[in-house]
Amino acid sequence: MMANNLQARSGAAPLGRRFATGLTLTLTLLLASAPAARPARAAPATLQTSADVRIIKPLKVTPTQDLDFGSLVVANLNVLGGARLTLSPSGNASATGGLLTVWLAAGRHPGEAKVAGEPQLAYVVSAPASIDLKWGKNLLSVEDFRFSSSTKGGSGGNGYLAQLNGSGNDVLAIGGTLVFPPSLVGLLLTLLSKSLSVTVPVTVQYQ
Repeated sequence: MMANNLQARSGAAPLGRRFATGLTLTLTLLLASAPAARPARAAPATLQTSADVRIIKPLKVTPTQDLDFGSLVVANLNVLGGARLTLSPSGNASATGGLLTVWLAAGRHPGEAKVAGEPQLAYVVSAPASIDLKWGKNLLSVEDFRFSSSTKGGSGGNGYLAQLNGSGNDVLAIGGTLVFPPSLVGLLLTLLSKSLSVTVPVTVQYQ
């Protein structure tokens, strides 16, 4: 299995490959007759069966859009303490904890990747439980990654089962949650415009 990375604020994706292999099997049956006046040996019978092998296309993943949490406007760094910013694969946003005042909608969007491979086959998507993101002396994290497939629909976390369409294509959307620790340090950071990014490895492989 090979791997790609979705760069910057989101996820990334490796390739999966599966070979359905068979085994050519020859069975020899030894048949023995009941003892007679003189011992006799039965001629061996041979059964042959064939095996098929199907070689399928490897998964190919092309990142097309990074997961971007957009911009925050805060008057004081402490208002972010304990905040959680969640962006779903469909683009829905919600914020909990802290005292967030302005989370700009402009520029925020889920990550996306094009997935290509064997038509109609299912594939499994996974990512780390969390990825650390350093902001000065503070350690933020991106966690609870969620995925959705344009072919299958619905959404799910690690182990999400997606599917390629009849042409062997799919669009994978990626969401997640940005978490601020309860206590933040370095108040001077509030005076600076800061752009943060991190690479998140996302794995896809045939089921």
